[in-house]
Parts: sequence; structure tokens; C-alpha cells
Amino acid sequence: MAKKVEINTTAAKTPAASKAVAEAQARLEQLDRLAVELRDQLEKERAEGPLAAEALKAAIQDAQAQVDRIQAEINEAKSLAKKRKREIDEWKLWYQGLPGIDKTAEWAKLKNEIDWRGAEINTLQEQISILETKKWTATGVLETARIRLAAFEEGVYDRPLDDDPRLVALQVEREAVAAALDNAERAGDEEKKI
Repeated sequence: MAKKVEINTTAAKTPAASKAVAEAQARLEQLDRLAVELRDQLEKERAEGPLAAEALKAAIQDAQAQVDRIQAEINEAKSLAKKRKREIDEWKLWYQGLPGIDKTAEWAKLKNEIDWRGAEINTLQEQISILETKKWTATGVLETARIRLAAFEEGVYDRPLDDDPRLVALQVEREAVAAALDNAERAGDEEKKI
């Protein structure tokens, strides 16, 4: 596991240095949390044992089909919402083209046509928002399956946990952030001397 970095909270006294130190500290804490979560996930994967390549490929196909289905629903809802907006514009043009005497009599008809279409557009926008959330979830499942297949194909499950490329990449980023934090703290020390 990555070593903890001592945080010098008094080093950076200028606003710029303080901000750099605070940002680096926040990112470092976030990376530490991610490392713990990733390690737990990797241990769980190893405890379950690697799936066969065919099972992983089938999971990828299922996840992609789910993403595609949700995207089709989103596209359909967006298309219908656009159609309703065009219809509202057409009704408004129709109303504007009426002679002044007829406008008063036709106002209720225009209002009714616009109101029900507007309500449907609002409902469609809510559905689209819900579907977008479902799509992001399904995309996460798809990406997880792709990562597991890549890990399986690279023989990651045959290596020690600390050599897993997913964990190694996180550790490399953590080391870079720790170095940036150290530099920011030293910059704050230098600014204090001036």
C-alpha cells in the first residue's frame, strides 16, 4: 500500500501556495480512498475467481446491448420532444396568421394545443434524464466488463495483487500528486522566507 504523506499545514502561507497545497492534499486524500476501494474490488474479483473469456465476452455483449437499448429510448424520446416543439411552433404560426377577429375565438384552441404538448415535453425531458442516468450506470457495467476481460487476457489474475495494472496506475498517480504536494509546500516555505 502507498505510504502516507505527512501534511505540513503551516508551510504555505500565501494564498496561491495555500490553494496549491489544499488542492494537492484533497486529491491525495481522494486517491487514498480510491486505492482502498480498488484494492477491495480487486480482492473480491480474485476471491470470485476469473471468469472464462467467453463469459466475459458474453457479459460485454449483454452490457453493450443494454447501453444500445437505453440510447435508442433516449433518441426516441428526444425525437418526440423535438416533434412536439415543432408542432407548438406551427400552432403559433397558425394563430399569428389568423385575422384579428378570429384570434379571440381561436385563443382557447391554441392554448389547449400548446398546453398538452408542453406537458408532454416536460414528461419526456424527465424520462430522458432518468434514461441518461440508467445509461451511465449501464456504461459503467460495460466498462467494468471490458476491464475485467482485458485483465484476464493480460494474465493479471496470475500476478500478485500489488502488480495489478489498475492498482499500479493509481499508485503512480498518487506518487505524482505527493511530489506536487511536496513542491507546493516547499514553494510556500520559499515564499515565507522572502
